[in-house]
Amino acid sequence: MKKTTCTITRRLFLIALLLSFACTSLRAADEVCVDPNHYILLADTHIAVTKEKNANGENMAANFEKVAKEVLKLDPRPAGIIICGDASLNVGEAESYDVLKELYKPLSDAGIPLHVAMGNHDNRANFVEAFPEVKDLRDTAVEEKLVYVVRSPHADLYILDSLKAGAAGTLGKEQIEWLKTNLDAAPDYPAILFLHHGPGAKLESSPLSDATALVDAISDQDQVASIVFGHTHTWTNRDLEGIKLLNMPPVAYKFGQGKPLGWVDMRLTDEGVTYKLNTLDPESARNGETVTKKWK
Repeated sequence: MKKTTCTITRRLFLIALLLSFACTSLRAADEVCVDPNHYILLADTHIAVTKEKNANGENMAANFEKVAKEVLKLDPRPAGIIICGDASLNVGEAESYDVLKELYKPLSDAGIPLHVAMGNHDNRANFVEAFPEVKDLRDTAVEEKLVYVVRSPHADLYILDSLKAGAAGTLGKEQIEWLKTNLDAAPDYPAILFLHHGPGAKLESSPLSDATALVDAISDQDQVASIVFGHTHTWTNRDLEGIKLLNMPPVAYKFGQGKPLGWVDMRLTDEGVTYKLNTLDPESARNGETVTKKWK
């Protein structure tokens, strides 16, 4: 895919200039800088209405705190954290988001924004009530869903919403059309899609009920580099029509032995994107596994 060099160069130059000034000022106050090309990816945090709640032999709040402590060690700081759905354990109770907000406070105090792609255990209204800052990001063109685009120097990051009652997920015609319209408006700029339910090995039987419609809508969109999703609690990746499908590991608990708990470093460059697995067990043989995807 041919990039629009002048536009991207100007964008990168201005961001780099502003960050350079900001970092100089922050260093004087003994603070850390922000890397606009680095994001932390999580999925299936399943935070309960109390921090003490356990599920499948794991304490979800404790696992989240482990991730938060590792993220806070990073210097520069990441530009944001993206949770690929099921931030809540059950049905998105308001109390579960209150606990999430408490757990996230050290990260928010460090200036790290939170983005959540709604999953089947989430509740839009309760999430927005706990994290009202998302109101300023939400694209109201899709009335029934919580969607928006995060702009970064090397790619546009689409926060999508597959929440539907029950285990299966749906984007819906309106959201898919919104996505296609936005992609059509920036054909030369790389894009990464984040959602909870992803395309399965067989599209017609995917956890995402309209996976076929999604793939059809983006099949001629060369700028779509990756689709990143959760739901299955399994760290895997595969290619579909030139798009990297990345299934995120859970933070909360495993579905079966031998599967890692963890989080992912996403780093963007002018060449492409790299995803690196960080397991909660640092001794895991899978810790540090890396997946790369070059821009077209």
